[in-house]
Amino acid sequence: MIRKSITSLGLACAIFGAARTSSATTVTFQADKDNSIFQDGTSKSAGAAQSIHVGAAGSNANGSIRRGLIYFDLTAPGKIPANAIITGASLTMYVAIAPMNIPPGPALTNVSLYALTKEWGEGASAGGLGMGTGTGANAVAPDATWLKPKFGSAPNWTTPGGDFVATITATQAIGVPTDVIHDNYVWQSTQLLTDVQSWYDDSASNFGWILRGDEATAFSNRRFFSSEFTTVNFPGQYFGPLLTVEFEIAPEPSTWALLLLGGVGILVLRRRSLRVE
Repeated sequence: MIRKSITSLGLACAIFGAARTSSATTVTFQADKDNSIFQDGTSKSAGAAQSIHVGAAGSNANGSIRRGLIYFDLTAPGKIPANAIITGASLTMYVAIAPMNIPPGPALTNVSLYALTKEWGEGASAGGLGMGTGTGANAVAPDATWLKPKFGSAPNWTTPGGDFVATITATQAIGVPTDVIHDNYVWQSTQLLTDVQSWYDDSASNFGWILRGDEATAFSNRRFFSSEFTTVNFPGQYFGPLLTVEFEIAPEPSTWALLLLGGVGILVLRRRSLRVE
């Protein structure tokens, strides 16, 4: 009867679903490029520096805002195969320096990610890792600057300080570092997952993220280790921006599952005219 057919159909669907089940795989990406731009140094950058600057280095009246830029190439060979479904994503960064100024900056300051909408560059400029607020160095093409996504060429940013979507991707409260190497912070959200999935689906839309801190509070700036950071104390280890992506691949259903499903479907059609008991 149809009742039995429906039961058989349910069994077939279960087999079909089981055939598509796959386990999650986790991969990590090191930043392919990172940089900093400086409101009070519109032709300065930090493409080759060991730190990424974010927040307000002093009074906002002095134009002291710094913003960081990071980019990950999701098309890197051997990382994520075709037809993957991104099921999880997070960004990890290590904070290196907070202000030691008088007056001191806040103990906690929010740093937010926004998806960039224009391609930008990383050149050979360096701003150092030492103490202080950091003012960057003279930009070297194709460094991003406050006015230009790529120094030495057109066009400018539509808005000085970078072009990015208005929606915040993720926010994390960043403290004052106590143990530099171990003070890592993780950004994770539904929007961050959406960003990564969209960049995977369309690599041409991937321009990375811009990091913005509390730009209204003096001495709220933070420095994070960049992809150029190296240390003799931890040889071979990486403390720059790290993107962790979890994905699944749904395998094609087996031949037996398809045959079974097709057979049950035919059986249901043949018995459609029968009365359900």
